Amino acid sequence: FKEAGYEFYLDSPTNQQFVIIPNAKVQQLEKNIQFTHWGPYDDRNMICRFVTSWATTDDDLKTLKDCL
Repeated sequence: FKEAGYEFYLDSPTNQQFVIIPNAKVQQLEKNIQFTHWGPYDDRNMICRFVTSWATTDDDLKTLKDCL
């Protein structure tokens, strides 16, 4: 997320990351990535929650990076 220029809503030292994403980009990401709409940040941006687990693969992360 940092490499792609996205801002984090909060600093989370866990496998959950909360990222501020423009609403238009959220709609694009939903086509290929599973994540949660945490809530609106403002009129143009959404706070999104991304979670990794033991089942997350390198391919999953590559797909996310490519989509960003």
